[in-house]
Amino acid sequence: MDAIMTNVTNVFNNKKIAVIKDNNIIDVILISSENYESMKDSFIEHFSADLLVEVEENHCSECARVTVGGFYDGIRFYPPKRYPSWVWDEEENDWIAPKSQPQLADGELALWIWNEELLEWENKATPIIE
Repeated sequence: MDAIMTNVTNVFNNKKIAVIKDNNIIDVILISSENYESMKDSFIEHFSADLLVEVEENHCSECARVTVGGFYDGIRFYPPKRYPSWVWDEEENDWIAPKSQPQLADGELALWIWNEELLEWENKATPIIE
């Protein structure tokens, strides 16, 4: 039982660290709290990173955004941007397209796909033939 409790304690004493290069999240690592300070410089060198950022686990919305391909602006984390033209919307707390998805007419079937080249939504749904 002591061994199980030690393992559980070790899991909860880990730090989640975002590895940042050019403001991009290039990796996310989990390291024991005891080893973090002594290994910090080694991680920066190994990943050729600019900085390591400890992820505050009590900020759940932040945790979900900390993924490889995401972005860190020095204050907060952002999930990967879907398309270059999309912008961050504070209210939606997500990336949004420069144009809203078209509204559907009653009974209309749609599978909206963003076309970055045309900067518009395209309906890729296959019509049902009766």
